Amino acid sequence: MTSDPAIRFFVVFEPSYSLGCLSLLSSLARHASRQIAVDMLMRPQYRRAADKLIDRLRREYPDKLVLRPVIITPAILAQCDAHRLKAHFIPEILFRLYYFELVDDPSDFVIYLDLDMIVLGDIFTVVQSLATPALLHAVEADLTPVSRDVSPPHVTRYLNSGLLVFDSSARDVLASTLRRATAIVEQIAANALFLDQDAINIAFYDKIDYLPSRWNFILEYFKGYPIPADTMVLHATGSRKPWFFRGGHPYSPWYEKEADVLRLSFAARYDFWWAPRRFVKKAKAIFA
Repeated sequence: MTSDPAIRFFVVFEPSYSLGCLSLLSSLARHASRQIAVDMLMRPQYRRAADKLIDRLRREYPDKLVLRPVIITPAILAQCDAHRLKAHFIPEILFRLYYFELVDDPSDFVIYLDLDMIVLGDIFTVVQSLATPALLHAVEADLTPVSRDVSPPHVTRYLNSGLLVFDSSARDVLASTLRRATAIVEQIAANALFLDQDAINIAFYDKIDYLPSRWNFILEYFKGYPIPADTMVLHATGSRKPWFFRGGHPYSPWYEKEADVLRLSFAARYDFWWAPRRFVKKAKAIFA
């Protein structure tokens, strides 16, 4: 009988997504069939905010969830902050390209998850979908015209980077491919809409296995209730999020369930300031 593959997880923590991070990691641990080890990449000034979240989750899942802060180095911060991002609009999203430079723990697979995801089943069953050897496993998405324009002609398929399963047993190849992705970021930064995602698609194009959509059920797939019964990961793509107060997000019922599990109070479970922030952002765009 073969042993289960060693799987690590990582996320990129940013305080404005704290409620999403709580919901993601709670749902991840709650459904998992064994202990979850998660690295949390972050800026040094975000450590205090992250520690509050980590303490809450450790109390809730003391034997199920192992959380480790990973502070981004000044050199990597400088590279990520040098770019103006558009749709993926915060430099933190580029941190994931440097994960294997920061963490060298042995593992068979490493799984990256966006903070606006909610897990509905045992994440470890993803190994059943990894029958095809590949350096990267992810769910396919539409190749938009903007991404098409920054991609080489041979790139005809496209992945959504919300969930990425890296084969970390091939560490040298993985590291060199991620270095190529960071070089591509520099080349396409002026024109790319999804800078990080576009770079990953180009660098890994001939090394990808496309997973079933149940592993990254983006909002564009949602056609109404109920969602497909085999859905494993909901991904709240777009600018609205399920934790926005009266935001009307289709995935809010699943977020509410996770907030109930965590016993979050009414005041603690919602972002009440999303609407004013959006108004200010739009006003700045109009008058810029």
